[in-house]
Amino acid sequence: MFATRPRRGFTLIELLVVIAIIGVLIGMLLPAVQKVRESAARVKCKNNLKQIGLALHNYHDRTGSFPPGYTANAAAADGTGPGWGWAAFLLPDLEQENVYRLIDFAQPMTAARHDAVRQVTVSFLRCPSDPRQDPIPLSEFENPASLTTPLGRSNYVACYGNTPYLGESPAVLTTHLTVDGVLGRGMFYRNSRTRIADILDGLSNTFAVGEKNAQATMASWAGVVPGATWRSANDTANYGGIPSNLPAALVLGHACRQHPPSAAAGVAEDFSSPHVNGVNALFADGSVHAVRQSVSMSVYPFTATIADGKALQVDF
Repeated sequence: MFATRPRRGFTLIELLVVIAIIGVLIGMLLPAVQKVRESAARVKCKNNLKQIGLALHNYHDRTGSFPPGYTANAAAADGTGPGWGWAAFLLPDLEQENVYRLIDFAQPMTAARHDAVRQVTVSFLRCPSDPRQDPIPLSEFENPASLTTPLGRSNYVACYGNTPYLGESPAVLTTHLTVDGVLGRGMFYRNSRTRIADILDGLSNTFAVGEKNAQATMASWAGVVPGATWRSANDTANYGGIPSNLPAALVLGHACRQHPPSAAAGVAEDFSSPHVNGVNALFADGSVHAVRQSVSMSVYPFTATIADGKALQVDF
C-alpha cells in the first residue's frame, strides 16, 4: 500500500501576500488604463469637432453662409423668436436627418410640438470625457422660463468673439463691443450669417467652435430659452448675481481677454473642458487645436475675432 501524502494548501499569510501583490499591480495599472481611456476620449472629442467643421462647411456650400449663432425675431432682443441654435441647423450633416425633419424652425424651440426633439442626445455634440451625459433637467435652472421638459445637452458652443464678461455690459453676446480699438466680433451671434469672405483674419486663425464642461456650466445644441437663467460656478462672484442676457450662453462662448480657457475664474460664456491637456477648439478652416491654460493671452483672445487685423502666430 502506498502512503498518502497530505496535500499542502496556501497558508493564510501566503494568501494575504498574493492578494497584496495583486492589489499593488492593480494600483499600478489603473492610472495607465485611465490614461489610455482619457486619451481615447480626447481623440473622440477632437473627431467630433472635425465632423462639426465638415458640417459647417457643407452648410456654407448649400446656403452661402454659416448658420446663425441663434435665431430671434427682433434684431436686438434675445427674448423673442424661435431661438434655435447653430447646431440645430447642422443636424442633417451630423447624421440626424430624422431629428431635423421634426423641427419647425419658424416655431419657438420651446413650443410644445418640440418637447421630444429638444431632449434628443446628439452623439457628435457630446464629449465622452464629460460626466454629465444626461439632458439638462429643469431643476438646474434658476428660472426655466417657458421650458417645460429637459433640454438636450451639448459640450460644444460656437464662438461669439472676445468681448469681456457679461457683467461689464448688458450688450455682450448680442452686440459686439470695440475694446481698445479692436472689434470683438466673432463668427456666430444672434441672427448671424457670416460668410467665408467675411473672415478677413483667415480661416486658420479664427476660432469657430469650442468645448464647454458641463461641470462648470451648461450648454445645449437646441438653442436659446428666452428668459431662462441659471448659475455657473462664478456668476455671483463676478457679476453679483445672474447676468440678464445669460440665455445666449447656452449656445455661444467667447475667448475671454482677461483669462485663458478652463480658468478657475471662468464664467458661463467661457470655454472649458474636462481634458487635462486643454480645451479642444475647432478653427474655421476645419483644423482642431488643444488650447492650453498656458496659452499666450496676446494671441488667444484675438483668435476669436474674424476681422481685427491682428497678425497672429497660432501655435497652441
